[in-house]
Amino acid sequence: MIKFTKKLGIIQMTNHWGVIEIDFTNHTFNFGDSLNLTPPRNTLTVLRQWLLSVGEKTEMQTNFSRLDVPFQGPGSGSCGVIAVNTIERAVNPAIPKWTNETSAYHRIRYLKLLTNYEQVCIVKGMLKYIRH
Repeated sequence: MIKFTKKLGIIQMTNHWGVIEIDFTNHTFNFGDSLNLTPPRNTLTVLRQWLLSVGEKTEMQTNFSRLDVPFQGPGSGSCGVIAVNTIERAVNPAIPKWTNETSAYHRIRYLKLLTNYEQVCIVKGMLKYIRH
């Protein structure tokens, strides 16, 4: 079995998305989101229960450290894209960090990755995919 030093995941918070990181080396839970909110109240309990269910030790600190998640500002609707970008940058630091100016680039890039289409075009409000 592979032993991981960190595990990352996306956490759904009503109508918003954030990132959870479990750091097994430093025994910390880390959290971040693009609106600088706090994690839901039951997050520590749920994480500890999950760790127990998969046979992991739960000797972790009882507070959250902050992850480096870009701030989106209210109403941008980019929290999901930012959450994915945060995880991707944790795995591959060469990935550019999301900004308001690069929002469209990241949205289209992730759409291409998810659909496995090389080119994605928006024509009169409709998506057109071109596979190479």
